[in-house]
This record gives sequence, structure tokens and C-alpha cells, in this order.
Amino acid sequence: GRLRPRGSCNQVCVFPTEELKEYFSQFGSVQRCQLPFDKDTGFHRRYCWIKFSTPQDVQNVFQKDSHILEGAKVMR
Repeated sequence: GRLRPRGSCNQVCVFPTEELKEYFSQFGSVQRCQLPFDKDTGFHRRYCWIKFSTPQDVQNVFQKDSHILEGAKVMR
């Protein structure tokens, strides 16, 4: 599934890959977590891809209304 961290444009949002994996592993087995960087700014592009082992793991994530990481709401 593709999940997008959302927050203030002035806020520096840094979500370490391991922190994202740890958070989302409560919903199922996380196979991969990818955080693209903007080459110009050096910051994350404010979205990530998380690959789960099964479709049921993805559905488990969507059962929760919202996800908050470091003060930023994560949306699908």
C-alpha cells in the first residue's frame, strides 16, 4: 500500500525506515518500506511505500481510522 505522511509544509518530516516498519508491523508482516528523497532538498518526499506480506495485512491497516507518526497524520 502507498501511505502519505501529511503535515505542515514548513515542518521537517523525518520518518526513519525502521520506525515506519516498527509502527506498521503491528498490523502484519512488513516486507519492505521505501522512503524516496528529494535530490534537491535532501528531505523525504513526504510519501512512502510499504509492502506487506498479505492483502489481509493491508486491510488491517485500513481498519484504523488514522495513523499519527511524530505529529504527522499518515493517509492512504
